[in-house]
Amino acid sequence: MKLESFFQYTKKKSHITVLFSLLFTLLFIQGSHITFSGNIAGSLKKNYITAWTIKDLGIFLLFFVAIFVLLSLLNFIAGNFSVTKRNTLSDKATLVYVLILSAFLLLCWIPYLLSYYPGSVLADSLVSIRQALSERITSNHYPVVYSLFVGVFIKIGLFLGNINTGVFLYSLCQSFLMAATLSFTLVWLYRKGVNKIFLLIFFLFYGIMPFFPTYAIILWKDPIYSCALLLLMLLLFEVVTSKGTILASNRVIGAFVFLFAVISFFRNNGIYTAILCSLILFFYYRKQMLRAFVVFLCFMGIYFAITGPLYTKLGIESEFVESLGIPLQQLGYTIANDGELTPSEEEFLFTLLPEKHWKKNYRPCIVDTIKWDSEFNASYLEENKLTFIKVWASVLTRNFGNYINAYCLETFGFWKPLVQNSYGYVDTYISDNELSIVPTDMFARIFGISIQENLASFRPMMGSGTLLWCFLVCSYLCIMQDKKSWFILVPAFANWLVILLATPVAFSLRYVYIFALGLPLGICLPFIIGEKEEGVSRS
Repeated sequence: MKLESFFQYTKKKSHITVLFSLLFTLLFIQGSHITFSGNIAGSLKKNYITAWTIKDLGIFLLFFVAIFVLLSLLNFIAGNFSVTKRNTLSDKATLVYVLILSAFLLLCWIPYLLSYYPGSVLADSLVSIRQALSERITSNHYPVVYSLFVGVFIKIGLFLGNINTGVFLYSLCQSFLMAATLSFTLVWLYRKGVNKIFLLIFFLFYGIMPFFPTYAIILWKDPIYSCALLLLMLLLFEVVTSKGTILASNRVIGAFVFLFAVISFFRNNGIYTAILCSLILFFYYRKQMLRAFVVFLCFMGIYFAITGPLYTKLGIESEFVESLGIPLQQLGYTIANDGELTPSEEEFLFTLLPEKHWKKNYRPCIVDTIKWDSEFNASYLEENKLTFIKVWASVLTRNFGNYINAYCLETFGFWKPLVQNSYGYVDTYISDNELSIVPTDMFARIFGISIQENLASFRPMMGSGTLLWCFLVCSYLCIMQDKKSWFILVPAFANWLVILLATPVAFSLRYVYIFALGLPLGICLPFIIGEKEEGVSRS
């Protein structure tokens, strides 16, 4: 692409640029109408949304043009500065480099690992530990497989005489898995020809940004789950650049099944990402995909058999309310704003939760104040699931605007750029518990000085919405460079879409942590996807 053809696209590519420009513009203006107090538990008077005005039309046009020009410029850069030379490394050399980089990353993370010994254990973490120690797990709200995984380390610690040792062993294991995954990603990028200077920047990003070392030592399912998503994206790249031929390899199919298993059993909504990836793979590579697709179907069947009939037989239940964050918020917003309800709708909703509690406890950015209210009738909801869905749909027909406003207020942290909040961002504490899990500043014990205040004061923010915009730009450039390359980012976007359908809170980096882990890959992807020797040509 030459400079004089800066804006000369094919008709299809011109449409793509227009669509992305419209998307960014809509998100920007809609986000500008949201007032956020900084407190996710703020009332509707403090966290609210206003209507569009005639002035927004002018802003819309100006922002649309600016975004169109910026996207065109970025596409011009990606089209003229792509990587053309690859670096060759044997499998043995790759392993050596991964281990070396992992060691350096762990060295960068040691201050956190020692200062917050044995690791971060929050309320969610305690539930997983209690499940692992119980004689019988009764709920899949916190994934059963993840709880069993945690239990391995906790029981080793108890065998050695101290549960804190078990938590620390988990922190060590997760730190190594994360370090190895990120190191492999850097080596993978090197093999694709990415300049060493950029790789050094990415290494520093992984080593210094606090949401890497802190997530490495937190007892959450999200870090390992997100690592699996990142590896899945790398695997999808190999599928795309080989035009699907590697799908004939048993090793590759096995890798897919393993990664699908991790993302499906470590987070309850992960199965939808696996299903979406399988369907798109089959759509693009039907001839090469047939045998792999049969294997994937078998995996899906096994997954649903385990989480369905087997869990039911074992008395393991899934809580319906956990998938209703958005609907509950939409109903809460409608009731709080005296929306239109029929007598039968009021009867059902006010049996679920008294009217004054709906109005008193509704918070635009978090659903917990409703579903954890002492008067919330969870058993009534479980017994009337279909009725709840019917009532929700019925109320929608007369309160569409309320539903849209409530949805935006409950999700804006995941799509509005430059808005930050510490909730679910970096947590380095241990919740009060009866299990004798207590924090100890091992760094101070070993070196005679505490650096916890220094670590706590270093909190550069990178919100989920900002990371989304970065990924959207990357996906745009990938689409413009090659028609299938967008597919590589599907795991990250599928995870984001699921969160947008069921998020319980407007802010939480942990839910879309793959955006942070995969940012270097996303940045480099438009520049490496068009390698001619891999058989992918630019259009």
